[in-house]
Amino acid sequence: MSTPQPNVPFWVRLVVFLLSLVPGFILIILSFAVVVLLLKAIFESPRMLLAIVFLSIAAGTLSWIWSELPLWFRKAIHRILMRKQNGEGRNAKR
Repeated sequence: MSTPQPNVPFWVRLVVFLLSLVPGFILIILSFAVVVLLLKAIFESPRMLLAIVFLSIAAGTLSWIWSELPLWFRKAIHRILMRKQNGEGRNAKR
């Protein structure tokens, strides 16, 4: 026989879901800021164009990596971090 999973309140599920959206929103805001800065740099000074292009490439790469990261990989990282936080790692006292 297995032990049933404890009931989790709805608000906890909602908070966890909303927190999972935060990195995506940060990347969207960062991408929007890069576009605004790129347009401003183009109109004000062509010397800053190279730096803005590199920032744009970095923001695009981060956005692409975030969209391609599979859920199982995120869950594995979460489990590893929780083990370390709970003291269940290699150096745990027995």
